[in-house]
Amino acid sequence: MVARTDIEDETVEFSRRIAVDSAEIDGLTFAFTANVDERSALARRFQLEAMERLSGTARLAVMADDRIRARVTFEADVVQSCVVTLEPVATTITETFSVDFAVADAVDTVEEIVFEFEDEDPPEAVVDGHIDLGEVVAQHLSTVIDPYPRHPEAVVEVTEAGENAEDDTPGGGHPFAALARLRTED
Repeated sequence: MVARTDIEDETVEFSRRIAVDSAEIDGLTFAFTANVDERSALARRFQLEAMERLSGTARLAVMADDRIRARVTFEADVVQSCVVTLEPVATTITETFSVDFAVADAVDTVEEIVFEFEDEDPPEAVVDGHIDLGEVVAQHLSTVIDPYPRHPEAVVEVTEAGENAEDDTPGGGHPFAALARLRTED
C-alpha cells in the first residue's frame, strides 16, 4: 500500500500522517476514523461536551505543478452546551473541502502572508515526505462548529423595548444606556 499511516504525530490530537510519493499516490483513497482518545482530546481542544464520532475519506490527486490535492469529506457528531440554557445540543456536521499540499521548499515561509479573500489558500507543507490529513481535518472542523449553539427549546424572553429580559445590565440591557442617562442628567 502506498499510504503509510503507522507514523502518528503525538503533538496533535488527531494525526493521520501519510507518506507521499507523487508517482504512486495519484487516485489513492484514504479512510479515517478517530478513536475514543482522539475524540476526547479534540472535544477538549474545541471546548465541546463530547465528540461522539469523526470519520471520513480523502481522495488524493497529483496536480500538474506536483502539488498534492486532497478532496476530503468527513462527518462528526458533536455535543455542545446551549448558550442560553447550558443543556446539551447534539449536532451532526457533514463537510467536504479540498486542500493542497506542496513540498516544504515550495511553500512560502514568509513570516506574514497577505492575501485577499478571493485568493486561493496557500498549500499545506509536505514535511519529511508526509502529509497530515488528521490535523487538516481537525482545523477545518474547528471552523465549522457552531460558536453559539442553541437548544431547540431554548427561549430568550424579550421585553417591549426589545431588550433581553434576562439582561441585568444597568439601564435595561442597552450597552450605552448608562451613558445616555449621564448625558441627560447634565
